[in-house]
Amino acid sequence: KRWVDLDVFTGEVLPYFGRTNANGVPVKFLNLDQEKAKRQENAEELWVLLMLRRGLSCAFIGGEHFARARGYLDTALRLQPKNRSLKRGFQHLLFLEQQAPAMGQAEILKIQDIMLQAALATLPA
Repeated sequence: KRWVDLDVFTGEVLPYFGRTNANGVPVKFLNLDQEKAKRQENAEELWVLLMLRRGLSCAFIGGEHFARARGYLDTALRLQPKNRSLKRGFQHLLFLEQQAPAMGQAEILKIQDIMLQAALATLPA
């Protein structure tokens, strides 16, 4: 239930970042001069964090939401391709997708816990 609530919350917050390009990245984060880029840095980090959390929440809701989770993480990676938390979350998600059909619920929960810990390990305090 809490993962569904997180998915709904982030879904309501993300549109406030404005219109997006064809890749789903907010246009205001692209092609900025240095002065504007510094002001947008915090907003960009918040957007990436929300996309990461929405992707993880979808992965934790269940297998039928893996495609959505992959889409959110992939979109955030387009903006920050070197972000370790995003890359690690995406790798864990792909592994979970491949292994889920052959796993029991306890094993899936264990991998979800690893995904959450890995994603949270590199977030700012």
